Amino acid sequence: MLPLLLACLPPILDSGDSAPDTAPAVDTGDTAPDPVTLRFTLTNTSAAGDLSTSAGPTDIALAPGLLVVHDPGWSLFTLGAVAEDTPLEPLAEDGDPTALQAALAADPAVREVLLLSVKDDTTYAAAPMHPGEHASVLAAVSADENVSFLAMFGQSNDVVVATAPGGVAGLSGDGLAALSLGLYDVGTEVNQEPGAGSDQAPRQAAPDTGAAEGGTITALSGTDSSGWTWPDPTTFATLVPTAE
Repeated sequence: MLPLLLACLPPILDSGDSAPDTAPAVDTGDTAPDPVTLRFTLTNTSAAGDLSTSAGPTDIALAPGLLVVHDPGWSLFTLGAVAEDTPLEPLAEDGDPTALQAALAADPAVREVLLLSVKDDTTYAAAPMHPGEHASVLAAVSADENVSFLAMFGQSNDVVVATAPGGVAGLSGDGLAALSLGLYDVGTEVNQEPGAGSDQAPRQAAPDTGAAEGGTITALSGTDSSGWTWPDPTTFATLVPTAE
């Protein structure tokens, strides 16, 4: 709810007086900026077989993600934090945003949390986003609010595609550009070769079956500590806001 601006009342004159009362009018400050409606469109810009692995080429997929409108100074995740046994773990390991979405909806610093995903053609449930597919959501955003996004990089054990911690500020509807996305290793499950690991969502026998890592959230770029090479998010995903 936007804060109300109380107009300053004119001075009250006593009958027969020419001077105002000495009590000053109360200044309640400026109004909050009005929100603008933005459409956020996520696109898997990769082509079939763009991810090269030791087992041959495979597709890059994005699991159902979350778009979050929130207070400045609040962060969807924190580098160096432990994510094990938190709602972030099932999203990062299995592509399931349900627990995190519920937790965010109850957070007073979050004004809106939206599922950003394609829909299954048969069940209309949230589904992975394959090469060439896209999905969009509408969100009302004020200039003094931040926007964050994250989704599981489907060909991984626990890696997410996300905006930087703290999100993106100043989306007022003017001069809009694609949001910068990076890869982050959540540190809850030991990494295997991207696109070939047996404990990764497309190939695992059941959710939450990989070896626990006991690590922390870290930014991921190029080659990780295990020697696995990860693709640059700019080559396979875009998240673009447009004014409605």
